[in-house]
Amino acid sequence: MRLWVVLVTGVVLWLPSFVLHRSGQRLHARPCASDADPKGSSIRSANQDPDNAELQKILPIFRTTDGTSVRGKKWVRILTGPSDWNVELEGWLLEETPESIRLLEAHGDITVIRKPRLGEKRPERRDNSIPFFGDMPARELAVWSLQPADFVNSCKQLLNESIRSRAPDPGAWRGEAAGHAVAACRYACWAEQVGEASLVPQLLGRARRAQALCIEFSPQTPRDLYLLVANELALQNRGQVAFRANQGAPIAKILDTWKTIAKIPYHNYHQEAERMVRDYATLIAEERAWIEPDQKTLSRMSAEERAAHWLFHLRDADAAHYKGPGIRGSGWCSVLSDLYWSAPLPAPGRDREGMTAEAQQSATKQKKPAIELHKLGMAAIPQLIAHLDDPRLTRCLGYYQGPYLLRYGDCCQQIFESITGYYTLYPKEAGRSGYPIKDGKGAECKARAERWWQDYQKKGEKQLLIEATERGDSDSVEQARRLAAKYPDVALPPIVK
Repeated sequence: MRLWVVLVTGVVLWLPSFVLHRSGQRLHARPCASDADPKGSSIRSANQDPDNAELQKILPIFRTTDGTSVRGKKWVRILTGPSDWNVELEGWLLEETPESIRLLEAHGDITVIRKPRLGEKRPERRDNSIPFFGDMPARELAVWSLQPADFVNSCKQLLNESIRSRAPDPGAWRGEAAGHAVAACRYACWAEQVGEASLVPQLLGRARRAQALCIEFSPQTPRDLYLLVANELALQNRGQVAFRANQGAPIAKILDTWKTIAKIPYHNYHQEAERMVRDYATLIAEERAWIEPDQKTLSRMSAEERAAHWLFHLRDADAAHYKGPGIRGSGWCSVLSDLYWSAPLPAPGRDREGMTAEAQQSATKQKKPAIELHKLGMAAIPQLIAHLDDPRLTRCLGYYQGPYLLRYGDCCQQIFESITGYYTLYPKEAGRSGYPIKDGKGAECKARAERWWQDYQKKGEKQLLIEATERGDSDSVEQARRLAAKYPDVALPPIVK
């Protein structure tokens, strides 16, 4: 799952180099060329020590993301996954009950993992696929072994891990170096909390070397280490929460993540985080007030009432740029991809909540709000126009200079264009993302659609198709196709004109 986050959201998360082993062998870190500080480093008194001053700025950052101090906690190693593909996790054991454990993982995630039921046998992975942690089904995701581990030794392994990236892409190279800086600072904070002060200067020294590599690639990188850490953590969390929203995470959990991002000090995304907290709180309030009609009531609704119904559920649309064709580039998300992509790619993590194969198959048969609005045709147009400037969030995930969850207005623009064939409602000019709300063009898009609708009502569909075909612009081919299909007796003259 960690790898999926990197590939799908574009957020580069660094983890130590891991090697998978078959047949019950452990998943472990392989040390690379040493970047460790010389032995014998020690912390000087607080009033003489720049490391301590730096650490005091970094500590509040990780207290926010960790949610707790690790003082008095045990550093443990657990084995999970199928019997023939051990997945090893290390971290702080925050809580243990007869049913589960709560683990603060080495890379900062807090994970609850169940314990096996009485008599439960560890399954095998028969399809020979690599079991990424977040992609494992519930039957594999259990604490099959829980053992004490050595935090000091884990710190030494981290210090021996090479900082120099082997990634071919410069952006990934910079992101990996930043990840090294964040990880070293996280471990330094933990070392201070558990009384391993001698490790702090070594870990902060490693973080500064990683920071220097970031600056080498990107001169805009903050010169203060604590600012780099705060911004990288906020950036990583932004990417992860967008991906989890697309995967169907409960809105309450998404809201909690944005609240955490808002509380992280120093970073540049506070305004966005505060806005997202308000936006998700609004969605929760709307859902609490919503009364879902039964199928009998829904079947009796007029087309306009059904349009209102599916527009409410547009918030649950979950298209993504990796699930269907990238019409305007690999990162562009089409909310109507199911219309022309017969077998959407299954997203990773879909069965994390323990869905059976039957439940997953049933979920794929559920009606898609965007598709249902498209089916309503012109009857949905007035309400689609009304929401073209609507900034409320959906679960649709695109990628343009970072992960982006499409808003209502973005989705309505695509549905409007598909129904009308008016694909220049939002011209795809250079420098634009393809999403009007993201580009701040929702109101402009709405005004253009309102003018089109006035012409449609005044002139009628046939005349509008004739005029659009005669114009000879980028919309004319589609308009001519529709004219020929519906009004063949008048199609030829405008086409040859």
